Amino acid sequence: MSKKTISFLIFLTFLIIYYASSFSKISFGDCIGFVLDVERREFLTDFMPLTHFLYINFAVFFSKFLNIDSVLVMRLMSVVPAALTVSAIFILIKEFVKENCIAVASSFVFGFGFTFWRSAATVEVYAFNAIWVILFLVCSIKSLRNKSEKAIILAGVFLGLSLWVHIQNIMLIPAYIYLLYLLRSERRGIILSLIFFASLFFVMFLVNHLQGIDAKYVFTSKKGRWVQSTFEQSLLDHLKNMMKAIAFLIYNFNVFILFSV
Repeated sequence: MSKKTISFLIFLTFLIIYYASSFSKISFGDCIGFVLDVERREFLTDFMPLTHFLYINFAVFFSKFLNIDSVLVMRLMSVVPAALTVSAIFILIKEFVKENCIAVASSFVFGFGFTFWRSAATVEVYAFNAIWVILFLVCSIKSLRNKSEKAIILAGVFLGLSLWVHIQNIMLIPAYIYLLYLLRSERRGIILSLIFFASLFFVMFLVNHLQGIDAKYVFTSKKGRWVQSTFEQSLLDHLKNMMKAIAFLIYNFNVFILFSV
């Protein structure tokens, strides 16, 4: 069975699973705000950490022009990208291993992980964000292995678009710079990739400037000091948080850890 066929079957499998387990009602939290933004059917015109420009406007487009119920649109905005992400995980792993069974098993472990499954089943930005990140990773690996100019350019495009979804993806910029360093012999591809990435990044500041919004609000929220508070934590607080994260990681993949021992 070809890689494309297996990838499609994985997508179809998780599309059914995630849709069947998706909440038909909107829960409290960020979900309400996202659905309300789409219900208004008005496109967002600013880039701020909590607006998630591409995520909301993508949903507004389908709701406004295809007249789809806002709740259904937001459910699908989690379910479909999540299923695509699991399928893309298979493609990514196939770059490293020949055995289909290993790649399929790894994809299923990721897809059935508690955190990701929860993101797929609820109205949140994380599943939509994941597909852009995984596409960046797939193109990065392909560019390294095949010296593909197309893959180098797409890596810059996908990373730039991922910033339109969630600003936290700026943490991938050092990896992107290192990728370009490793591919320094591919000058044309690197230049084009940088142009596309820089252009997408610059648009965020330009749009805010046209709205009379300070450049800093691309990175900082007006609604609180949640970023600053993180840096103000003590070393002991960070150690406690790290232990909690490790415990949650074990809980997240508890069933699969037992099989791997």
